Amino acid sequence: MRLKINRALLTRQQYESAAISPLVSVVHKFTEAGHYKLMVLAGNELNRVGIIDLEVNENAAPSQQNINLEAVAKEKFSKANLIAFRVHPSKAVVFYASSGTQQYSVLAYKMDKGEEVRVFDSRQLQEGDFFVANPLASGVYQFSSSSGAKGELSIKRKVGRALPSQGVVIECTDKAFSPNKVESEFLQPIFFMIKTKKPVRISMQFVKRLEENKPRRTVRKKKKK
Repeated sequence: MRLKINRALLTRQQYESAAISPLVSVVHKFTEAGHYKLMVLAGNELNRVGIIDLEVNENAAPSQQNINLEAVAKEKFSKANLIAFRVHPSKAVVFYASSGTQQYSVLAYKMDKGEEVRVFDSRQLQEGDFFVANPLASGVYQFSSSSGAKGELSIKRKVGRALPSQGVVIECTDKAFSPNKVESEFLQPIFFMIKTKKPVRISMQFVKRLEENKPRRTVRKKKKK
């Protein structure tokens, strides 16, 4: 069996919080108990490709809920009513895509006095949300927010076989990132913690490869005869 290599991921240079895809995920916590309808949108045209029924219940298992948007999109509308999840109000929901090249976003609505009220938009992150990026290439990245904050990330080259067990956390406020200059290990997840008063988007762009420290060449002097 031949393994299919997603070269688009290996050469990827840009990561957007508004576009959930492989290597990009969004974490949100629905703290109020009740029933929610989640619309899954795809591409720049925001085509609706799936609907999720989410129940936030204190009787649910006390663990985070991971929702693969790629799998939801493949179910289509014929099985939309079967795509249901439950989560405890104290636990987070992780929206991600396991494969493919499609980009997704999520709109969440909650019933309030007989009307559907939008309570979450993954393209506009709120305080308490997380944007998670998993770059595959070492090098220097610049990240920025829609509120004007800027920062720089340097990802080291792979050394040895061990992989980092914890991610790097960067706080995003209305005016700045903290820290705004970060170093991380190869394949170490980057967590942007949202602490803004207004909804925000975050983007991260590859800038350049790390400079190599090449050993100096030694010139041997010729012996005099």
